[in-house]
Amino acid sequence: MGPRASDLPWYTVVGVVGDMLRQGPERASFPQMFVSLAQSPPPRNVDLFIRTSSDDPMAMAGALREAVRRVEKNAPIYGVAPLEQQFGTYLAQRRFQTSLLTGFSLVALLMAAVGIYGLIQYSVATRTQEIGIRMAVGAEASVVFRMILGEGLKLSLIGLMLGLVGALWLDQAGSSLLFGVTPRDPLTFIVVSLLLIAVAVAACFFPARRAMKIEPIVALRQG
Repeated sequence: MGPRASDLPWYTVVGVVGDMLRQGPERASFPQMFVSLAQSPPPRNVDLFIRTSSDDPMAMAGALREAVRRVEKNAPIYGVAPLEQQFGTYLAQRRFQTSLLTGFSLVALLMAAVGIYGLIQYSVATRTQEIGIRMAVGAEASVVFRMILGEGLKLSLIGLMLGLVGALWLDQAGSSLLFGVTPRDPLTFIVVSLLLIAVAVAACFFPARRAMKIEPIVALRQG
C-alpha cells in the first residue's frame, strides 16, 4: 500500500487523488498522493501530463518545450507523445501475450472438435452391426441418433469437468495477464463451458446422423 498523507506530516500535500493503477492495469489499485517536487525530487526524471482540448495534441509540443525552457533551460525533454500512444506501447507486450494465448486456445478448441468427431465416427464405424440389429428389432432412427449423441456428450462433459477443475487449480498462473476480470470469474467459466458444449454437439452431430441412416440389412450383411 502506498503512503498516506497522515503518515508524512512534514510534506505539503499538493493534491490527493483517487486510487490509481500505478503498478499496471492487472494489479489492484492503491491510495496515491502528489507532493511538491521541491520537497520530494524525483531520482531520475519527471513525467508531465498535459490536458488539452486541441484536436491535435502534438501541435502543443513546441509550446510545451518553450514553457519548460523558461523554467529550466538545461532540462532535457524527450518522449513527447499522446497518452493513448504511451499506454498502447505499455500494453503491447500484454496484448501480444493475450493474442498468443488466444491463438493456442483456438487451436486447442479445433483439435478437441476434431478429436471428438474422430472418436464418435470410429465408434459408429465399429458398432455398425450393433446399430443395425437395434434398428432391425424396432429401434427408431431418432433413438439411435440420441444414443450416439448422448454418448459423445457424456465423454465431452467428463472432459469439461476435468478441465474446469484444472482451471480452478491453476487460476493464479495466468492472473498476471488478466485485466478487469478475476481468475475465477463465473461468467467467463459459464461462457467457455457453453462454447465447449456447443463444439462437442457439433462434433457429435454428423456421426450421429450417419448412424441413424444405417440400413439394418446392409449392417447385418457387413457383420
